Amino acid sequence: MKQVIVYKSKTGFTKQYAMWISEATGIEVKSIKEIKLKSLSQYDRIIYGESLLAGHLSSYKKVKKYNANIVCFVVGLSPYEKVNLEQLKKNANVDGIVFYLMGGVKYEKLNFLFRAMLKKITGFLENQDFTNKEAIKEIVDYINKK
Repeated sequence: MKQVIVYKSKTGFTKQYAMWISEATGIEVKSIKEIKLKSLSQYDRIIYGESLLAGHLSSYKKVKKYNANIVCFVVGLSPYEKVNLEQLKKNANVDGIVFYLMGGVKYEKLNFLFRAMLKKITGFLENQDFTNKEAIKEIVDYINKK
């Protein structure tokens, strides 16, 4: 099965997960910025990662347009136990297989307005990193089974 890991990452947390998944599976990884979306139709399956922003994924629809067989990993700030995957899928307009991973905050990568909003919403005054390499196990197991 021909597969590729594609990610969109502004602060680096989604990229980190994509790299870890690639290391564990041997699947090539590419940033959405460096791949021609039309080329995604040549793959049997896309493993796609993006961070959740206000409940939405900004590029998922673009990827799905060229390949419907997508395993999606969503990176966000909510603790695992507070994430309802079915509600997340509905809100983000994602169908199919979805995994959730905790990311973090890198304020220096965000514009002033977004920094101010995020500080108010989360209460985090400094950078936070909740990434966990062990969290990819379920995704890797799923990829390796199929």
